[in-house]
This record gives sequence, C-alpha cells and structure tokens, in this order.
Amino acid sequence: MADREWKATFQPGGHSEDNILHARTPRRCRKERRTRPPRLRDVPRRPPQGRHRVLHPGHRPLTGATIAILPTAPTPTAFSASTIAPSKTRTPPSPWTRCSPSATLAAAWALMGLERYPEAQEALEKAIHLDPSDEKARRHLKEARVCQIAAMGFARDRAAWALEKKGDNVEAAVEALCEPFSSKLDIRTEPSNPGGFRSLWVGNIQPAVTKKELTRLFAPFGVIHSIRILHDRYCAFVNYTDESSAARAMEELQGHSLCGASLEIRFPDRKLF
Repeated sequence: MADREWKATFQPGGHSEDNILHARTPRRCRKERRTRPPRLRDVPRRPPQGRHRVLHPGHRPLTGATIAILPTAPTPTAFSASTIAPSKTRTPPSPWTRCSPSATLAAAWALMGLERYPEAQEALEKAIHLDPSDEKARRHLKEARVCQIAAMGFARDRAAWALEKKGDNVEAAVEALCEPFSSKLDIRTEPSNPGGFRSLWVGNIQPAVTKKELTRLFAPFGVIHSIRILHDRYCAFVNYTDESSAARAMEELQGHSLCGASLEIRFPDRKLF
C-alpha cells in the first residue's frame, strides 16, 4: 500500500459516530518530530560577572562589579643625544666570585679543554683561594701554566723548567725562554754538529704523533737506526747511523709544523750510542 493511501475501517457494534478512521501512514509521520535542543556552542555566552574583573580602557564596566583599570601606555617621548646622560662604566665582577671550589674546578677543566688557558689559570687560582688544601687544583694549575707557554710554540719540558726557575710566573718564564741561548745551548743547536752526535732530541711532540709519522718525516735525510717517543714528556729521540744525517735533519726540519705544533730539534746532552 502506498505511503499516502488512506483506508477507512469501521468498528463493529457501534454507532456511526463511533466509526473511527484509521490512517495507515509511515512511522516517521505518525510521531511529531521534536525540535532538536540547542547545543552548548550555539548558545551565546554571557561575559563573566565576578566581583573582581580587569578591563582595558574603553570597556564599559558592569554594574556592581569592582573594576581595576589597567594603566595606559605612556606617550613616547622624542629623545635627543643631549638629553640622554652617559652611563657610567662598571668593571664586571669576576665569574668565580660566588662559585664553590668544586664548581670552579669543573669550569677550569672545561676551559682547558677549550684551550682557554689564561681563563683556566684564573679559575684554578680562585679554587685554590677557596680551598688551599686542594692538591688536585694545584696540579691542574701547573698544567694550565705549562700549556699556556707551550701554546706559544715552546716545548713542554722547557716550559716546565722555566716555570720552576721563575717561581710559576708565566710572563717571567716566557721572557727567560726568549733570552739568547748560552754557549752550551748553541753547541746543541748548531747544525754543523761539532759534537759528532748521531741522535736528535725532538721536542714539542703532540700526543697524536706516531712513530710511523716521525719515520716518514726523518727518513729522507739518512738511514734511521731507531726512534723512541716519550709522550708523557712530549719529546722523541731519533737515532741515525751517521753524524751527517743528523746534521741535515736538524737544519731542514727545525721549526717544522707537525700536528699543529712547531718541532724544536737539538742534539742530546750526551751521546746515546
């Protein structure tokens, strides 16, 4: 039967006015469709009406509410160079003024890793001032001074000797190292090899230098008998089989750059073999 087809039916045993007309219609038409309730987001919200509200200038306050008006921004004023007073220069405080000894020591160790030796020396001196019984800080301070002089191109053993001679004064140690050599040192650094040495003392050897690199560097000047590297003393000994090879190697390789450091070559204090 079609949706909109009507059919009249009569109830038995009743009057004609009791006749009831039944309409067979779809279920969706039999019930009245209810109106969908409004969602919360569709309902306009009222502004909060608490007792304490902060409004910007220009807003209309509500009745019975305590209003706190924000101050307006000041009008910018035109400044000239003559109206601005020059600020007094102040010496910045030392960064180690309020540090503990352990924190100062850690900062000094980091500065040494960055090769900032003067700042590391200052931090270590402050750590020793805070804790005079700290032997670790004293060892690091000595190492920082040696590294500071070695960074200028001097050998580490000579830097340690100069610091010991000048009372751990870096400036005085550098001046002592820059003084003219004595006659004994002139003989040890004379390329003509008046002492007849077959061995060479090579200073300022970096930890990254290997025996293979030294062999490749010194082999073109003669037959090498042996090479010994002392990394803890930052030096090496190169032994040739004849005297002329040692003299040529000293003359050609004096001040040669190896792994970022200038080599310092001289004859040893005594003949090794």
